[in-house]
Amino acid sequence: MEIGMSTLEYLKKTLDDEMGPDDVAQMLGLMQSKLGKAYAKMLADSKLPSELLGFLENNKPEDEVLSIAFHVLKTMNYHVEDKNIAEYIASCQSTRTKCHGRPGVSVLGREEDIAHVLALLQDNRGVLIYGPGGFGKTTFANELCARLAYPINVDTFVVEMRQSKSIIDLYKGILESIHNIAFDGDAMELQNEVLFRLKQLKNESFFHLDNMEHLYEAMPNELREVLGRLEEVNHKVKWIATSREMFVVGGATKMKEFELKALNNNAAAKLLTQCCGPVRLNEEIIQCLLKKCSNIPLAIVLMGNTLSNFCDSSDPESEWQLKSSFLEHYVFPSVAQGMYGCLQYAFDRIDPSDQTMVAKLSFLGTVTFDVECVSYILDIPMNGQNGALMLMMSLTTKHIVQRASTKYGQHPSMRTQYISQSECVSTEELSEAIQRFFSYVLSKVEPLKAFQDLDYAKVCNAIQQNRDTFYLVSKVFAEIDTVALTESVNNFFGKAFETSVYSFAERQSLFDRIADSCEQKNNLYSCCFWKLEKINGLMTSKDPDDNHLAAELDHVESFVKTIPDHTAKLQLSAKLFYLRGRALRKRQLPDTQYNKSEVLCNFEKSVDLYTQLSSPDNSYEIELSLNFNAIGNVYFDLKDVDNAYKMHAKAAKTIREYTQNGMHPNLTVYEFNMGTVALQKAEYLLGQNKEISGEAMTYYLEALECFNFSMSLDKNIGKDRVQLYGDKLSYRAKLYERLSKFDDALRDRDEALTLYRFLSENDKSNNIKECFLEALIKKGGTHLKHSKTFKRGNDDFKAAVYAAMQCFREVEEIVRDGGGRKLKEELKMDFIAKYRSTAQLYKSSSPNEIEAFCMRYEANEMSDSDSSTETESSLEEITATSPSPSLHFENMDTDDCVQGLNKRRRSSSGESDFM
Repeated sequence: MEIGMSTLEYLKKTLDDEMGPDDVAQMLGLMQSKLGKAYAKMLADSKLPSELLGFLENNKPEDEVLSIAFHVLKTMNYHVEDKNIAEYIASCQSTRTKCHGRPGVSVLGREEDIAHVLALLQDNRGVLIYGPGGFGKTTFANELCARLAYPINVDTFVVEMRQSKSIIDLYKGILESIHNIAFDGDAMELQNEVLFRLKQLKNESFFHLDNMEHLYEAMPNELREVLGRLEEVNHKVKWIATSREMFVVGGATKMKEFELKALNNNAAAKLLTQCCGPVRLNEEIIQCLLKKCSNIPLAIVLMGNTLSNFCDSSDPESEWQLKSSFLEHYVFPSVAQGMYGCLQYAFDRIDPSDQTMVAKLSFLGTVTFDVECVSYILDIPMNGQNGALMLMMSLTTKHIVQRASTKYGQHPSMRTQYISQSECVSTEELSEAIQRFFSYVLSKVEPLKAFQDLDYAKVCNAIQQNRDTFYLVSKVFAEIDTVALTESVNNFFGKAFETSVYSFAERQSLFDRIADSCEQKNNLYSCCFWKLEKINGLMTSKDPDDNHLAAELDHVESFVKTIPDHTAKLQLSAKLFYLRGRALRKRQLPDTQYNKSEVLCNFEKSVDLYTQLSSPDNSYEIELSLNFNAIGNVYFDLKDVDNAYKMHAKAAKTIREYTQNGMHPNLTVYEFNMGTVALQKAEYLLGQNKEISGEAMTYYLEALECFNFSMSLDKNIGKDRVQLYGDKLSYRAKLYERLSKFDDALRDRDEALTLYRFLSENDKSNNIKECFLEALIKKGGTHLKHSKTFKRGNDDFKAAVYAAMQCFREVEEIVRDGGGRKLKEELKMDFIAKYRSTAQLYKSSSPNEIEAFCMRYEANEMSDSDSSTETESSLEEITATSPSPSLHFENMDTDDCVQGLNKRRRSSSGESDFM
């Protein structure tokens, strides 16, 4: 068998050379019996095996032809040179199925393309096959792999990249395709593993990287560089990539590009005839159907299969079934399945009136929408000859929309892809369509926004289920000029954008664009609302610019004063006072002088306004609870723990009574803050009595109860709040230490380290590194405290001190590698003191090295010399230990926690704190 020859062509040539007349007659009879009377007469004139197979090839897909040939030749038990031909077909099909991943595909009309690409692969490191969806790129690439894999000794690997958007996904996919196992690690670790595994491949190998457009869109430059590296690692390995976009350009890779186009007319007609069998089509009908399909293979297959299923197979030449009315009302709408991606190519082939309709829909992007939505957008009736339903059917047959799965009793949902030809519609028409679309979305949002705080989990789930819709809403937000959004609607979309759509930076940019658009259209209320949303985001960033925040707040306040609507002015002023209070508190925290009255005044004004605005139909319980928590934080800053506890309890009570099930993320914050206050009270009593009194123990246990309850609500914590959970673990571990529950404390310390390590794999910021380093230092401190509970010199004592030394040595290694240089000064000095104390327990061969490191680190004179190494050592009694630092806690601002951003930390103690 020649390389690149299809299985069917091999069968034709071999059977013609080997079969005698009796064998051909038996083969003909078996085929007629298997196919039935619809084909029996047509087969009768065939004299050679190639003619029999050729007839089937003209009327059925290749996989079905091979299946029939397999059963016929298996019945005949036909052999050629001791080779069982049925087993040969089965082996070929098994290889093809393995490569394709699915049966029933066809590469009809692609033989010249296959030969061309095989030649490219012979002379180059790889090839990129690109073209619109539905053109058969995956099928084409898989056929290449199948022909290469059999019969010569070539290994093929398929890597599915659908929806993948990172190089890490590419590396993991390659490793999984080679070994069928998952391999985790950061990008560099995965790259090294991939390069190593590729070098080990001894056979000629082909990798098929399927659906690469998503990865290219996410990181085009990185992808080119990675492909370049992969090509060079092993010259026995070649690459076949498929994508809707042509991206291999420039000198980064040696891959050649090949554009897969629609079928030519002859191939398209042949494929349609195959798929329609046994229904017979005249030339006029064939051309009518191909015009609808635009010669796109997937559309042709769907059209033919649909027609075959609808028609009466016992009377395949029945003409009434092929009338235009039957095709338009029953066959064409069914072709919608799987046609996503064929849209741009088909757009030029539809009537101008339909182009106008598509352009009106184009601003939607890709989104599931129903007949009702189309009716809103185009302002046309739901049903009737020219209604929304018939329009969607018409556009479906032209590949402009794709039918999505529906539930019983619902309208058929469709999908549309963005068509960048909106010049087909006037600006006024498009604007009206956008307004109607937004009205439609608002009608869907209305039932949800009323429950956005009453049942937080329900609303978040609804938002997640409609991610695409809210993403598109954000894209048309700036186009709105006549729809006035209420406070509750603005709040709901703010939550939607935060929950499901954008990263922090993208969200800030979006808020800025929306605010600017609203300002240009003189929609001052929405302008101020989104400016305040942006300020709120800035306030929770790692190091906000206090002067910039103050200027932004003053700017918004100047706008608010000009709003004529009294209620709207009060709503914005209430939020403005709350944010100003938070900004003032953040700015004053590092100072020794704290203007309590100035900060509290803003929060109290916000409370007064929200109380004034509250009514049975418009509750502000969530906003009030935010202010109560903020006031509690102020009292906590001033060490007025009694009033702090009172306000945090009030915040928790307010939100617990307001929500339907108490499952709201703010509640976890308020409960935890109550715990920190109780813990501070206990620490104060411990400082007075030098031991844990009964009253102090009561507060410790109350703090633990609050911590446990708060953290139990975080079980389904999102990735964006993992760092906060790690900080909570640090607080609770310190509390366990006070209660001498060291096993529990160490469990929390280890879990916190695991979380920070997880974060550091995806976030290389100094903040995460410092969190990990701080948690490691504290774990060492816990081991050191644990050692004091044992008799000096016994095995438990030695094990605890040894564990502490291990932690501190790891800290030293991190510091020497450049980490920890921005560690808070107090934590740094605490680490140095503990490291020195622990080192005194060892009769180490190099005690001077640890001391030298501590002195250099203390003086900020670190070099890149090797870290000290542990040798044979023994333990001696602690002759001196540094006193345990006193605890200091800081409560959380709810907005910081909810948005899951990195927190700014105060250096008032060795314990992590929340901001």
